[in-house]
Amino acid sequence: MKDSLADVPDEALMRRIAQDRDASAFRILLKRHIGSVRAVAWRMLGDAEADDLVQDVFLRIWNEPQRYRAGDGRFPAWLHRVAVNAAIDRIRRNKTRQAEDLSELMPDENAPDPERQAMDSDRARKVRAAVARLPERQRQALTLSHDLGYSNGEIARMMNVSVEAVESLLARARRSLRKALADEIAELLDRENDTGAGN
Repeated sequence: MKDSLADVPDEALMRRIAQDRDASAFRILLKRHIGSVRAVAWRMLGDAEADDLVQDVFLRIWNEPQRYRAGDGRFPAWLHRVAVNAAIDRIRRNKTRQAEDLSELMPDENAPDPERQAMDSDRARKVRAAVARLPERQRQALTLSHDLGYSNGEIARMMNVSVEAVESLLARARRSLRKALADEIAELLDRENDTGAGN
């Protein structure tokens, strides 16, 4: 009997939670989606706050299930939007948290050269600081695209905007980052050249 809800669609489970406060439906939903919500939380907040965010998101679903309407699109996309917005709220409250982890620009932890590691760490810190200064919507789009790998269409649904608006947000974010980091990149290249010349 316990497994009788296993094949019920997310939308129907949400109806049961909203109408009947069905704890079994909630447990099924939690089991299905906790991994993906935790991934969003971890990417945006890091280990320290990820579990707290997951708990907040699912408590919100239990306490306010009527917030989801089937017309809002597929449940997983809606749930991810709730998780991203909750993470952004936490970031607003705690400005020292960094919202993004642009993995392709992060240092290589296996690099054997300590000087190189120091340079990479410096670069990563400056990239994170530049990303943190981006306007909120640009940071959100960049996180969903670069860190979480969503397509522009999926991001558009999560952010309730058009695909063109997502493309514009991403383009503006990249331009801002290039501009903000131009001097830093030049400085890092100069330091790298100086190091090479000294050998």
